[in-house]
Amino acid sequence: MAIRSQTLPASSTSSTCLLRDSTMSAPSETASSSVAASGGGSNVGSPTSVTTAPPSAAAAAAQQASPARRQGLMSSITRNIFGTGSRDRTERNSIVDLVTQEGSIKKDAWNLMGRGNPNKTRLRTLDNLKESSPRMSPKPVRRHPSIKNRFGFLRLFDGQRHSDACTQVMKNRNLQVSTLEGIWHESKDMLTDPDTREPTLKLFIELTITQHQQLGLALRHTFFEKIRDMGCEYLTIKWLNALSEDCKNVNGFEKAMDFLVADWMQSVLSQEDNNEAYRVIQLAEQLVMYNSAFVCEASMITLVRSSCSRCARLLDPLTSPCLDLLTTIQKYSELPRSELPLIVATLCCLVVIERFCEQSWAVARNLLNSQLGHRTRNILVEIMRSGQESLQISGTDKGRVIRSLRGAVYFIVQSTWGTQKIESVRASPAFVTDALECAVVTDPVVCNDVLAGIRRLVIKFGREIQHITWQRIVRMFHVVHEMIKVDDSYKICRDILSSLLDQLEQLYIDYNYSGSSDELFELLEFCLDCRKDDSIAMIMKYRGRELSQLQPEWLLRAKALVEKYADKGFSKGIRKQAISSLQQLYHQCKSVSEHEIVTTLLLPLLGQLIPVEEECEVQYQMLLTLFDITRSVSVRPGESALFDQVLDVIRRMFVDGLPKCFEASPTETDGVMNYNNVNTEHQDNRQWGGFCMENQEIVVRELDELLIEKWQILPPGTFKSIIDMLISNVSKQYQLHQFNEAGSEVRAAVFNVLFTIRACPITRRLIRLREEDATQPTALPNVFIRLWDGDKKEGEFSWEEIAKVTVQALKNDRSWPVTLAIITGLGKVLEYTEMVRTSGAHSIESLVEALLNVSTRAARGDYFYKEYDETMIEKSRREASGERLRLLPIVLATLIVFTYEMKWENRSHELCRQIVEYAKQGSVEAIIASSIALQRVPDGFASFAPLFVEILAAQEPVHGRAIPVLEFFADAAHVEQFYKFFQFDHFRQVTDCLAPYTIVEYYNPFIVALAHRALMMWFSLVPEKMRPEMRRVMMDRVQRALEYYYPKGMSRQPSGDGRNEASSMYVLGGAPDTPPPMGGAVTARASASEEISEEIERALNAFFWLGKIDDVVEDTVPEKMVEMAQEHFLVNDHILSVRTLAEKEEDDVFTSPPSSSQLPSTSNSTTPTSATAAAAAAMSKEYDGSATPKTFADQRRRYQSAIQSTSNRQMEGRRAMDDMDVERRERSSTASRQVSLPQVTYTQLIVRSMYGRRSWLMRSLELVHMDYEMVRGISEDATSLMQHVAGLPTACVVGKKNDDQVATRLRNLDRVPGLELFAVGVLYKGVGQTSEAEYLKNVYGSERYNKFIKLLGDVRSLTNCPAGLMKGKHGKYTYEYKDAISRIVFLIASLMPTTLNDPNCNEKKKLIGNSFVVVLFNESGSPYQLQHNVYAHVTIEITPVDPVNCMVFVHARPEVLCWIGLRKVVLTDALAARIVRQIVIRANLAVNVYRSTQETPREPYLSMSIARLRMIRALKDKCQPVAPTTAS
Repeated sequence: MAIRSQTLPASSTSSTCLLRDSTMSAPSETASSSVAASGGGSNVGSPTSVTTAPPSAAAAAAQQASPARRQGLMSSITRNIFGTGSRDRTERNSIVDLVTQEGSIKKDAWNLMGRGNPNKTRLRTLDNLKESSPRMSPKPVRRHPSIKNRFGFLRLFDGQRHSDACTQVMKNRNLQVSTLEGIWHESKDMLTDPDTREPTLKLFIELTITQHQQLGLALRHTFFEKIRDMGCEYLTIKWLNALSEDCKNVNGFEKAMDFLVADWMQSVLSQEDNNEAYRVIQLAEQLVMYNSAFVCEASMITLVRSSCSRCARLLDPLTSPCLDLLTTIQKYSELPRSELPLIVATLCCLVVIERFCEQSWAVARNLLNSQLGHRTRNILVEIMRSGQESLQISGTDKGRVIRSLRGAVYFIVQSTWGTQKIESVRASPAFVTDALECAVVTDPVVCNDVLAGIRRLVIKFGREIQHITWQRIVRMFHVVHEMIKVDDSYKICRDILSSLLDQLEQLYIDYNYSGSSDELFELLEFCLDCRKDDSIAMIMKYRGRELSQLQPEWLLRAKALVEKYADKGFSKGIRKQAISSLQQLYHQCKSVSEHEIVTTLLLPLLGQLIPVEEECEVQYQMLLTLFDITRSVSVRPGESALFDQVLDVIRRMFVDGLPKCFEASPTETDGVMNYNNVNTEHQDNRQWGGFCMENQEIVVRELDELLIEKWQILPPGTFKSIIDMLISNVSKQYQLHQFNEAGSEVRAAVFNVLFTIRACPITRRLIRLREEDATQPTALPNVFIRLWDGDKKEGEFSWEEIAKVTVQALKNDRSWPVTLAIITGLGKVLEYTEMVRTSGAHSIESLVEALLNVSTRAARGDYFYKEYDETMIEKSRREASGERLRLLPIVLATLIVFTYEMKWENRSHELCRQIVEYAKQGSVEAIIASSIALQRVPDGFASFAPLFVEILAAQEPVHGRAIPVLEFFADAAHVEQFYKFFQFDHFRQVTDCLAPYTIVEYYNPFIVALAHRALMMWFSLVPEKMRPEMRRVMMDRVQRALEYYYPKGMSRQPSGDGRNEASSMYVLGGAPDTPPPMGGAVTARASASEEISEEIERALNAFFWLGKIDDVVEDTVPEKMVEMAQEHFLVNDHILSVRTLAEKEEDDVFTSPPSSSQLPSTSNSTTPTSATAAAAAAMSKEYDGSATPKTFADQRRRYQSAIQSTSNRQMEGRRAMDDMDVERRERSSTASRQVSLPQVTYTQLIVRSMYGRRSWLMRSLELVHMDYEMVRGISEDATSLMQHVAGLPTACVVGKKNDDQVATRLRNLDRVPGLELFAVGVLYKGVGQTSEAEYLKNVYGSERYNKFIKLLGDVRSLTNCPAGLMKGKHGKYTYEYKDAISRIVFLIASLMPTTLNDPNCNEKKKLIGNSFVVVLFNESGSPYQLQHNVYAHVTIEITPVDPVNCMVFVHARPEVLCWIGLRKVVLTDALAARIVRQIVIRANLAVNVYRSTQETPREPYLSMSIARLRMIRALKDKCQPVAPTTAS
């Protein structure tokens, strides 16, 4: 329950002090008199005036009593809180007032205070007098909401006798002066009594505080004198503060106040512990602040001296007030000049203490800004100069002296150039640096402060410091560094001194140092032990600049300089800089005295330092210096002596120093390196025995770069020295039985360098390939070194030594990275067969054995891996196995070149076996290697053919394996030995390998197209008796592959009897299972992938039924024939055209221009406007007597594949078939009206399919009847023969009879050949030829080139314009290759004439330059770089590598090169021609697919047959086939 707040009596707010006396009663007064008394404010009291007693609290409580239900406990609590009990009423009634309302004391009080009364009574009266007050008007009591506040307010009524109540009374009423004097006279004697002293003092303090305005001058002086007599204590200080109003009012005692305060200050501060010291200091500070004019100089001196003495003697809480006092004196008065040294010394001692620093600096700053500023500065300087003497005086407090010195340094630095610089103190840094120099030798801490101040000066005003100041600063640093050397306590100054020297160096670097450079660098050299590497490098650079070739013995001075800083006492960074300065000196002076510098300075010095140097980085710098010399000195024959001397120094490090490298090399335990015996401190950088293996590797790298730079002019002797150095290093390691990790990086790097040496097969000179671009290497020939030709002559190179060390490494080295480097290098070097043969048959045989043994060594775990954890070792083994499967098969396949020539059949057989084994392990490169091996040794590899096919059939068809597998089977289809003895199961396994790659959704269009070709090619190889069953198997595998992605199969509908049947009349390619809807509607297409899959399935099915591809052949139509009618039928993706032809007489009215049958057919043309255009133009000219304008488009158009849309084709320059038909029909109708004659007719049946165009011609002659004149002689239209075809459910009539639009589309269809047709340019590159124009100008090549182009194909006349070649204009013949599914026409530039009117060979370039693929026979001796133009995508480079073999290298654009697996191979010329044809087919196919995917992604190019199929379907969709009933 909430307690209702009670209303207190109004009188409770007055702080009345009442005297409890049972004999006295409080007289009552009216409320009005109380109000008048309280509001009058009179300070004159009447003895007869009385005050009104406050109303009873019980009466107030009774007015607001709680209801009855709240009586009990709550009422008791309320009474206890608010004093409503009867006892409280009794006490209040017994209290009477002693002070009247006017401010006078009643007579009873005077009597009680009299001296005749006991002290106890007097004290009680005085005590009650403090609490007495005149009656005040009642005030409303504030309602307190909480119990806590009510309890706090209640304490006013609890009889407390605090001084606060008295103060309240005195503030409310002013006593009369006479009353105050009377109180003093009546009670002053009590101040002498110890028992009454304190209460009386408190009374007078309260009296003075409350009645200070009533005190007269006499009474004030009386009080002051009494205070001075009583002495310094708490109450007297309080009384004095009350009397002087905190020293603001000193009237009556102004001339004596300063002496009193000064005496008190001296007294209390001389004592170590005085409780009143703080109050006295505060009193003095107030006196100076408010009445400094009344403080004499003597008193001021006493105040200052006492404060300073106290601060200097003791550091306690009084120090801060003393400093405040000094600050106040500075502000309101003036410090005595005589005490200035004491003040400055005191401030110096205090400023170094953190808690007094700010105050001390404030005092000092005021001093320095005052008129005493210069005197203060001189005192500070004198303190620093006399610091050393002061410390030597016995009995001196060294701590105080050091603090004074530090403070002096602080004040000088701050005021002269610090952050709070005082402008009035105009002192140059040179003036104070002498004093600071004197201070640095006194103590390390003082020295550290001085250096900190100098650092601030340098940082802030370094650019403005004068020369004389720098001299003194540098001299000071010399002194400091000397002290650091002789006194260990000064080492704390090392860091700051080093920082200062860094600042000086930076000023020097920024050209802001105005001092002497010689003095500066002399200082830096003197302080080398605390300088960093950069600083010492600058010192060496400065001293190096001082060296001049004009000075005597400058080389000796340079040598001494380098030897000084290359000493082991310096850090490795300093030693590196020393060698770097030596290197820089060489570059500066080599132009004048190179030989002298190298022989006198560099070689002796480096030869001396290299063997003893243990740091790898320093050795590396020495190596760079040596190799810089090798790059600068001459290597020409007769001038290479200096170069050889440098190489000799490098050799001593690289070869002779090897034993040191392996003195503490790690040992091997069970294939894992044990590093327990190796110094682990240098394990990270492989530092063993003071020599570094990393630098061995650096030597190899630098020698490699040196070979590249000097290669073209490198003499044979120097070249031999470098090669011997590299080989000797590896051989030396093997002699030391280092076959493991130690030195493996060096050995791998050596082999990488050795295998960069090649030999040009044309010039037989050594070359190096600069492989800045892996696809476009640059060959650098050497003009002095040739291949060894059998006789040991100077300047000839043999690969024998390299072969020997390679064999040794393959047999013994246990580091897999080394073996990997060898295999990688051999994959490139073995292509240069002529150079490899110089090593001899024995070395080659050993190399073959070693490479064959790599797999055996890997199987038995003979190789070491760097990792130390078993898990990591196993991971490395897997990675090494993958690298071996990736690189080794190609190397083994290349070795077959040598085993085949040397008739090592067993070796060849073993190489093939390992390649097959690698293929079994999943190596993709092994499949490519198998293709190479099959070309080289077909009989040897044929024994593995069934096994190899079985391996490929068992492997998962993945993307990475697709192109190698398809290329292998495409190449193997042209090697009879491979499939000669194949049985049905073998062909089935081949199908299992190829069929999965026809899935369009899994593989890109190129893979699908390649698989399509491979299946067709291999089906053509199947014997006739196996073809029916193989047809079923192949289609089954293809359908299963397609259904693997389409689980529900294609959208098919069964025939009426539930079986999928073909057409009953023509089985030309397989009938569709679902007949097309009638009425010309088009079947809704599924997704693009499903359409492509359906096209592939139909194309393969049609080919498997045909077994071959019919090219578009010429029509065998007799001359003088006139077309009477034509009609076209679409049956199962075949177009059947029926033409009716009739003979005409010479004088017949039917004579007309030549029909389309009389013009040359487009069946053999390679382009849409081949020989047809020329023949049509010629015949048209003969007939109408006018020549058609000939353009390049009419003569030869660029070969266009089937992927190009027919809308972009240009029409030939001949009369359209529909125009001739109109003319023919007009003339025929006119003739028929004139006469009816018997006529011989021909019926031509033309079948157009996706695989070509075939035609049959049938002749019919109607008998002559008796009614010859009356019966019509022309027979019925021959199209009636096809009426039953139009009635088939899967057939329809295309267009109307004699439809011109259909005829035009059929002509466009006939332009697309059935066979895959490729036009390939062939160029010859001779010696010195670099541009394409030079290649085209060649009218003949070498004898070997002529033999090679004859191997490309058969001779073909240009009569029918193959691939746009025109007889006479482009020569007489060319070469053509044709197989079961493709045809290649080679556009050979050397067989085309070069005319004077065409010096740039533009006519040749029109044909060859527009070909996607170009074959280049390169006998220039320099590598070919792919030309960048619109059409050239692939260039097949043929380079002879020896008299028998040549290297086939494919250059292609990146987008095409990624689809070519076999890119480089070394074969004989005949085999190279065969592989070139296959690469031509694949490259053209890749280009066509890529270009089609860019133009029409939904219909990529796959083959010519599918392109024809799409045109046939487009004809069906666009020409709106007519229903059979309508056609009939």
